[in-house]
Amino acid sequence: MSLSTLIHHRIDWALFIALAWGLFFLARQVLGRLGCHRKLGTFHASVIGAACACAFLVTDWIGGRERERMQAAVSNLAPAYARELQELGHGRLPIDASPESPLYRSIVEAEQRWRARNPAITKVFTFRFDSGGNVVYIVDAPCDRNVDGRLVGEHELAHAIGSGCVSAGMEMLRALCGVSTFQARAFDDEWGTWVRAFEPIRDETGRVEAGVAVEFDAREWVAGEAAMRLGVLGTLLVALLVHLAATTATLLMRAEVDRRREIESELRRGEERLRAILDHDPDFVGLVGPDGNLLEVNPAGVRMVGAASKEQLLGHSLEAALTPVQPERLRSLHRPARGAAPASVEYQIKSRAGEPRWVQSHAVALGPRFGLTSTFLVVTRDIHDEKVAREQAERLQKELVDASRAAGMAEIATGVLHNIGNVINTANIACSSAQAQLGELSVDSLRMLANILSEQEDDLPRFFAEDARAKRVTPLLLELTHALEGQRDDLRRELETLTRALDHVKGVIHSQQTLARSSTVYELVDPREIVEEALNMNAEAIHRHGLRIEREYAQTIPLQLDRHKLLLVLINLITNAKEAVKDCPPERRRLRMVLATQRAGGRLQVVFEVRDTGVGIETAHLTRIFSHGFSTRPGGHGFGLHSSVLAAREMGGDLTAHSDGPGRGATFRLRVPAQARTDMVAA
Repeated sequence: MSLSTLIHHRIDWALFIALAWGLFFLARQVLGRLGCHRKLGTFHASVIGAACACAFLVTDWIGGRERERMQAAVSNLAPAYARELQELGHGRLPIDASPESPLYRSIVEAEQRWRARNPAITKVFTFRFDSGGNVVYIVDAPCDRNVDGRLVGEHELAHAIGSGCVSAGMEMLRALCGVSTFQARAFDDEWGTWVRAFEPIRDETGRVEAGVAVEFDAREWVAGEAAMRLGVLGTLLVALLVHLAATTATLLMRAEVDRRREIESELRRGEERLRAILDHDPDFVGLVGPDGNLLEVNPAGVRMVGAASKEQLLGHSLEAALTPVQPERLRSLHRPARGAAPASVEYQIKSRAGEPRWVQSHAVALGPRFGLTSTFLVVTRDIHDEKVAREQAERLQKELVDASRAAGMAEIATGVLHNIGNVINTANIACSSAQAQLGELSVDSLRMLANILSEQEDDLPRFFAEDARAKRVTPLLLELTHALEGQRDDLRRELETLTRALDHVKGVIHSQQTLARSSTVYELVDPREIVEEALNMNAEAIHRHGLRIEREYAQTIPLQLDRHKLLLVLINLITNAKEAVKDCPPERRRLRMVLATQRAGGRLQVVFEVRDTGVGIETAHLTRIFSHGFSTRPGGHGFGLHSSVLAAREMGGDLTAHSDGPGRGATFRLRVPAQARTDMVAA
């Protein structure tokens, strides 16, 4: 980019504007990065705007002055050359004159003399209108612009006389119209930067017959104008930079001053708050010097020791101020307090009434960080009431633990009795059934047959051969055999039920015994078998209440757990379901047993569900149904579900209940992990 282009398009001024506003926003960013709350505002932006306007006016003034100076230098030569051409008879030179004509050559020689006398002139040529109104060259001498000894190109070679001037502009036309014209804007080519002055040539009558163009080298003028413009813009930019730097530094310093004032104000407020806290602190707070004497004490400390004023304590030792019953304990506080770690000690002091009171002193060394050497802070708190209350609380806690242990033992005993009661109820039903079946044994028919055979004991062959009653002996014996076999099987089943019930009672008792050893005996249990066993133990009651059992067993896996705990939970759930449906119409007395497997939290679980169609559970009772002693059944004790949920937790599982409301049945869901607990003991 040439200097003339830079000046003409004011590119230097545009760069100045960009740099000025760039510095402005850079300063704003610096202030923001440094966390300064003060910003460059409207005033500083107006300074930048004023500087930009001033730069525009000054650079334009400089350019106008330089152009005027250049125009004055050039315009003085063009009229002189025009007059000399007029005297040489330029008006007599026709358009079709030969370049060898004496007049043409004399004018060319004159142009060359002018360039020789004034090196700033690079070219002089004349022009006029032809008959067609076109501007044509008349006299154009060759010019070696780059001084290389060769004439190359349009601007160095001479134009032929009468050739058209393709670059004719308004300045040439104005000269042909009799107006002296200066081409204010320099133009550039491959050899440099140039300006032209145009002057009309008149004939003897004063009529404009042609025009002369004088071309000057404008590089020095343009360079001078550019240097002055850039100097002014640079000076203004440096001034702006200094202004912004000074303003930024000032704002930073003012922000720092504001910050320090705020810190000082906060420190004063903190000191006032600390003083208020110390003055209203109910504890003894004292500052102890290197010699062990009090340097400062708060009002509460004065009141604690019963002194009349603070001055009575200052300068005296801490031991003299507190008058401890055990001085050695207070002295033991001084040794650790002089080190880095804080120290604390409890001891008794004499109150104003002369009675010993428990206090606690806490000491911490302050050190050079607080401008103090071998000085420590002592906080003494009256803990007499707290100490007495703590001792009473410990005594009450021991009594409470004893009472809780007794209550726990009673609760365990209640649960055991409830569970055993359920099993004994089953055993009692089995015994009653066996007793009823014993009463129904076919012994009367057998006795009648024995009596008949006894009467014919002496003549049995004749009896079997002749007596009609003998024909009924064999069918009767077969009938008695079948009846006795059925009754024997029924009795065996009842005895097996009774045996399982007694085994379960033994297992429950054994579980409570092993609970004291914090271990549980576990064994491999088939979920289907344990559900069927629980149903069999309630078979008589289920039959008596007319329950219809529905089974929904999915594929499951064996469980390692305490068999009797699982059986205990299932028996309690089946018993509750039986009680829930006993008052329902016979067609609604249904009990569905569900077995499923699911994965929860990355663990495999076996799910037991007992669903009944009975009276249901109110929503408000669902959160209390497993509480100890809570029961919704008249005459219920609230022990069964409570012991069941405890057993479920001991097996690592859980027991939940769901009901859609009264009259809509209930579902109890027992979830048991497939893996045995790690604290169990193998059977």
